[in-house]
Amino acid sequence: MNSSDHRSSTALPPALVVFTLGAAVEARRRALLPPHARTHEYAFYQATLERTLRAGRHAGLAVAVASPSAVTIAAGVEKIRQPSGSFGERLIGSITLARGASNRGWIAVGTDCPDLEAATFRRVAEGLATHPHRVILGPAEDGGVYLIAANGCPQTLLSNVSWGHRRTRESLRQSLEGLGLEVEELPTLADIDDRGALRRWLASPVAHSPLWADIAGVLREAIQRAPSSLQRPQGRVRCPVNPPWAGRAPPL
Repeated sequence: MNSSDHRSSTALPPALVVFTLGAAVEARRRALLPPHARTHEYAFYQATLERTLRAGRHAGLAVAVASPSAVTIAAGVEKIRQPSGSFGERLIGSITLARGASNRGWIAVGTDCPDLEAATFRRVAEGLATHPHRVILGPAEDGGVYLIAANGCPQTLLSNVSWGHRRTRESLRQSLEGLGLEVEELPTLADIDDRGALRRWLASPVAHSPLWADIAGVLREAIQRAPSSLQRPQGRVRCPVNPPWAGRAPPL
């Protein structure tokens, strides 16, 4: 990317690309609550999607949702159908579609990190504008990432990464540094992809804040009423390389 490319990309707000399978599919796939409480899990993922989109819009970003299926989103949010292929190919393709011909910066997130706020997105956007050659990562507690942001071509930056395991962040950082890029890491946040992570988040200050208090209270009650086998924290579910729900988002 030359200097004129940087001027054109930083003159526009970054594109926020939110990856999701849709709340209903996420609830069925993760199954963190017993079947009778699955509607509450659906409500949690839908609320996370909506609040992530709202935070992006409040931060002044160009917001888009990338999904392989129909999702319920607010008016004014661009919908992108994820291309086919491996996770990396879908991620790169969706970011490319969201950027369009504008060559703007981009931020990619999933829908299982309820702690994302507009302030985080503003910080990232300012970082991309101030340091055009910097890549910003949001480290997840499980070794993946909840956020990736850059100004550069996603094909160049993300093609040589091992996605979908506990060393994803390490692999990503090594690949980026191998390209001579500076990498900034945000504070570590939780991604809710197993029962242990859900329990820890429900005990966090964010889950007790007015924004989440109602939904978090319902989730706590559902866990307390669950059979003992479901109350025990579950390990990370091992999935085939290209599972039927292919299209999941960071965190990875």
